[in-house]
Amino acid sequence: MTKAKDDEHRGKYRDLSQAYDQMVKAVDNLEVGWGLFVCQK
Repeated sequence: MTKAKDDEHRGKYRDLSQAYDQMVKAVDNLEVGWGLFVCQK
């Protein structure tokens, strides 16, 4: 891979990592929960 592609991927994964960390903290703090929605046609 080229350096430009490496930098691009590094940035994307850093953002995903930060989002995942925030989600884990929210779940640990019971700030979010899971829901199931059933749609019928």
